Amino acid sequence: MMDWFRTIWDIETKRFRPWVGINQIHKKRIKKVEKYWSKLANLPLKQFALPVFYKAKNKKIYENFQQHYGTFNIEIKRPSEIKHQIQGLIQGIINGRSGLVSEIAS
Repeated sequence: MMDWFRTIWDIETKRFRPWVGINQIHKKRIKKVEKYWSKLANLPLKQFALPVFYKAKNKKIYENFQQHYGTFNIEIKRPSEIKHQIQGLIQGIINGRSGLVSEIAS
């Protein structure tokens, strides 16, 4: 997704604001989790927002506990221009499609 935003919309890496969502039982290993995502996404740790810790009733510790890295989320700083352009593209597709449907029906 980040490659798409970089390539299609020319979004600079510094505009990405990543964060991790993970169960609160992983709180003690959050630095390891964030380092994992930082390396995978090629984004500096200083760019990460605070993690979100989810509360779950299940307190079971699974065998693969150390291999769980939660979910990686990306926000884009100042997104309104991109949002409007994407909405315009969607509207163009809808309008083009309705024109195509009219041609087929004729």
